[in-house]
Amino acid sequence: NPWGDMQAMARAWCVTKPGGQLLLGVMECGKTDSIEYNLHRCYHNLSYTHLTANWKLHYRAPKNLQTSMVFRRADAPRTPRRPE
Repeated sequence: NPWGDMQAMARAWCVTKPGGQLLLGVMECGKTDSIEYNLHRCYHNLSYTHLTANWKLHYRAPKNLQTSMVFRRADAPRTPRRPE
């Protein structure tokens, strides 16, 4: 499934309570996105933004081949309900 990683991140957001955290470790390879056959995916800057939509970066470990990041769930501000 070419969109499996995006779907898994969306599901993770749905099951995480507001303010919850996510630890993400992804491969950072070169200047373009790629899939290394059956091994792993390599992400570039634009892919990170799509992969981590609705998450706010809390901490990023120093860059290595595999980048580790901690995110907090970003929630839309709630609009106050009108009294009925």
